[in-house]
Amino acid sequence: MFEQYLQGCGVGSPRRVWLGYGIAVIGTALLLGAQFWLWFKPGRNLSFVLFLIPVIVSACVGGLGPGLVSTGLSALGSSYLILAPLHSVSIGREFLLVRCLGLVVSGCLMSVICEGFHREIVKRGTVEKRLRAS
Repeated sequence: MFEQYLQGCGVGSPRRVWLGYGIAVIGTALLLGAQFWLWFKPGRNLSFVLFLIPVIVSACVGGLGPGLVSTGLSALGSSYLILAPLHSVSIGREFLLVRCLGLVVSGCLMSVICEGFHREIVKRGTVEKRLRAS
């Protein structure tokens, strides 16, 4: 279904990559806003797993770059806006630091995996073109 929406935007095309960056920035900003305005209370823990949603979507659409941008924005935005001490990039508690590092590692892994899928799709497309030509 999503592939039909992106018709004419081949994997690796500039249009699709820019769409991935847009999803990375807007999706991460929306999720940060939702975490801050809807669920944030001083004693409540932040759910880092939700930040993997824009990471995965942007990496699936645009590849490695958008996935890494979304990962970085998620980690920096959550540590600056939500985690104590507020409006600082430092993280006060060790378990929150471990969870934030888990987000970064998971986001990087998902981005690399999606980039591998992108390369495989491009490789398969070139093989199909060669088979049709022969």
